[in-house]
Amino acid sequence: MRIIETTLLPVLFILFLFLIGGYLYLSPDQEVSFVEYRSLQQKPEMTLKGIANGEFVKQYEDYFTDQFPGRNLWLKTYLKLQQLSGKTFLNGYYIAEDGTILPEPLKRFNEKEIKQASVNLNKFAGYASSKGAEVYFFGLPHKTTNVVVKMPSFVEIGKNKEKKDYFYSNLSANNMKIVDISEKFKNKYTQEEINDLYFKTDHHWNAEGAYSGYQIIKETLKHSSVYTDIENKYELKCSNKKFEGSYNRQVYDIVDLRVDKPCIKVPVDNKYSEYKVYVNGKKSAYDKVYAAGIEKNSKLIYGHVFTDDIRKINISNPKVEKGNVLIVKDSYGSPITFDIAQHFRKSTVVDIRYNKKQSLKDILDLDTFDAVIFLYNDGILQGELYEFDKAPL
Repeated sequence: MRIIETTLLPVLFILFLFLIGGYLYLSPDQEVSFVEYRSLQQKPEMTLKGIANGEFVKQYEDYFTDQFPGRNLWLKTYLKLQQLSGKTFLNGYYIAEDGTILPEPLKRFNEKEIKQASVNLNKFAGYASSKGAEVYFFGLPHKTTNVVVKMPSFVEIGKNKEKKDYFYSNLSANNMKIVDISEKFKNKYTQEEINDLYFKTDHHWNAEGAYSGYQIIKETLKHSSVYTDIENKYELKCSNKKFEGSYNRQVYDIVDLRVDKPCIKVPVDNKYSEYKVYVNGKKSAYDKVYAAGIEKNSKLIYGHVFTDDIRKINISNPKVEKGNVLIVKDSYGSPITFDIAQHFRKSTVVDIRYNKKQSLKDILDLDTFDAVIFLYNDGILQGELYEFDKAPL
C-alpha cells in the first residue's frame, strides 16, 4: 500500500500542476494558436440548421479541442511521452539527435498537378519571351530534398527527389534558363556541409545557405544583357534571441529554441540602405523590410529574421543604369531579394500567393520588363504559385 502511495502521489501532483499551469498558459477563447500560427475555432452559434445538418456538433467539437485549457502544454507533454517511448515520428516529424527536424518522407505525389504546373510555367515563359523578356527559373533547394539525417533503417527514403525530378522533366528550356540549385549544392558541398546550410528546426535555409544560393544565381545572371556586375564584401550578423522554427512549431517547440542561431548576411558598407523601396505602393526603407523583426520581437521566426511575406516590393538602385526585372518569389527567396536587386536599375518583387487583384500575366503586361526571375523552392511544385493567368482567390 505504501509503495502505491509513494508512486501515485508524485504523478497526481504533476497532473495537478499541469491543470493549474494549463489554465494560466492558455485561457479559453484564444483566437490564434501562436505555436501553430493558425486561427483557433471559436464558440459556434447554435442554429436549427446547424443542429439539423450536424455542422454545429462538428464545430463545437473543434471548439472544445482548440480551446481546452492548457491545450498546447498538454500536447507538448504528450509528444514528449511519445518521444521517450521511442516513437519514430512525432506529429509527422522526425527529430534527430542534434535537434534537426524533418517531416515524414513523402509517400506519394500528384503527377497530374505537377505536370500542370510545369505546363503553366512553360506557357508563361513563352509569353514573357514573346514580350522581349529573358526568363530564368531558379529551383531553390528545399530542406526535404537536401538535408539528410540518420533515420531508422525501416524508414523509406521517400519520393521528395522523385517529385522534383518529375517536375523538371516536364520543363522546356526553349524560352527560359533553368537552374536546379539542389544539384549545384550536391556538386559543390559534402552532405555535412549541405546540412549546415539549413536551420535545424525550420523548413528554410539559413543565412549561409541563402548566400550560397545567391552566388550560384549571380553566376547565371551574369550572362544577362541587362545585368550589372557588383561585388560586395559581406558580413554575418547574428542575434542571441531564441528562434522558433516552423517545424518546431508543429511539435510544440519540443526542441530547444536555442538550437538555431538566427543570422543575416549583408554588405559591410550597408549599401542597400541607399535604395528606393516601396512596399505595396507605399514608400519604405530597406531596414523596415529586411530583418525588420529582429529588434522588435523577443522570439524570432524566419520572417522576422529576413522578410515577411509581402505582396509587392519595388526596389530601385540609383547607381545602376540598366535593367528592369520582375522577381517572382516564395519565402525561400526572402533572404536574397535585395542581393539580386542590386544588379539591376529597377526590380519589382512579387509573391503571387498574396496578390489578390492581379495575375502574374497582368503584372507583366503593365510594364516592359527586361527579365523575369523565378525564385521558387523545389518543395512546392504545384498549386497557386504556378497559376499565372489568374489572381489567387
